[in-house]
Amino acid sequence: MQRMALSMLLVASLVVFASCREPAPSPSGVHGDGTTSQNDAATKVAAKTTAQPRDAAAYHNRGIAYEEKGLHDDAIKCFTKAIELKPDYAMAYYDRGLAYRRKGQNDEAIKDYTKAIELMPDYAWAYGNRGNAYKDKGLYDDAIRDHNKAIELKPDDAGAYINRGAAYAEKKQYDAAIKDYTKAIELKPDYSRAYNNRAGSYFALKNYDKAWDDVKLCRKNNGEPPPDFIKALTEASGRSE
Repeated sequence: MQRMALSMLLVASLVVFASCREPAPSPSGVHGDGTTSQNDAATKVAAKTTAQPRDAAAYHNRGIAYEEKGLHDDAIKCFTKAIELKPDYAMAYYDRGLAYRRKGQNDEAIKDYTKAIELMPDYAWAYGNRGNAYKDKGLYDDAIRDHNKAIELKPDDAGAYINRGAAYAEKKQYDAAIKDYTKAIELKPDYSRAYNNRAGSYFALKNYDKAWDDVKLCRKNNGEPPPDFIKALTEASGRSE
């Protein structure tokens, strides 16, 4: 039981879609691509919105600025206002979904991701994030279905394979998880998260030597598995790195 719990801890801590954006065409011509991630830029965007109170894109960008600062409630208010002004604003729904999920409100997040998909059906990241929200709710088959679609739309996205692998690991389908983590590594050889998560699945399968190999590769690529996992792996394997 402890072995399974620790391997799940390792996997659950490293889902990647939920905190990411990529450039995508928004209905207003403004990208929700995280370009306001610097604090100075965020401040400028917030100020601009005050000067353009009827501009949906400006509210959306101010919401991104708040979200980058961890002000989820303020971000949600801005995204909601953007949606009120432009009801078909797909990226505003998507980004509000991100904010809801970061607050642990997965039902609300799923609704917003679903609306974003309805408006922008080829946006892989909306499927990926909805899949992560389903995983958080324990709906692993729904999660895998969404990750399958994300991979279909963006087959070269290493993060999509990590997310599906995490859902497989939650179902204790560790061989399938390892296959996905290995694919992520093929696509991005320096992806420490993929090595980290694969180590957890090898651990669950009692393949401790391969788990240690991945711990080394994770560290080589500037990652660090959780200390509790390293302790458990050391005890189970009877060795250290």
